[in-house]
Amino acid sequence: MFAFVGCVLAGLLAFGLFGPGGASGSKTDAKLPASLPSIEGGGPVVLPKLGTHQPEPVVITFFASWCGPCESEMPALARFARTEASNGVKVRFIGVDENDPSGGLAFTRRSGVDFPVGTDLDGVVLEDLDAVPGLPQTIFINDKGAIVFHQFGSVTSGSVLQTWVRRITST
Repeated sequence: MFAFVGCVLAGLLAFGLFGPGGASGSKTDAKLPASLPSIEGGGPVVLPKLGTHQPEPVVITFFASWCGPCESEMPALARFARTEASNGVKVRFIGVDENDPSGGLAFTRRSGVDFPVGTDLDGVVLEDLDAVPGLPQTIFINDKGAIVFHQFGSVTSGSVLQTWVRRITST
């Protein structure tokens, strides 16, 4: 009986900390790689250095071409990024393909993505973030290099994107 109550309490604690859908806080102790190979070839995709001042806030989205929820999320995210840029909002978007660079390139082109996309074949970035495996995921990093919100699952809702981009750009 006590074991059952302990499990229930642990579950409630985890739910309160992480979900439904995301976790917020100011994690800066992760050590991300400096860059990832670009999905298109050429120069690397530079990642933010957590815990240090950034020229602008960053939104990083993790996806794969075979991921069902990513199929609806990526076009919405690409449209949102274009709208923010056309409105003069200073925020950098980065995509990270988790393990399918050849399919990922076609996927991002089909989705209308025009922000930099790196490839992370070994899942190093999500591992460095101590993230639960699964796609899609999106993290919002302010200009101080702090992770302000980590969305586990799709962010197709414009209001979620707008809320967290406003929070990271208003610091």
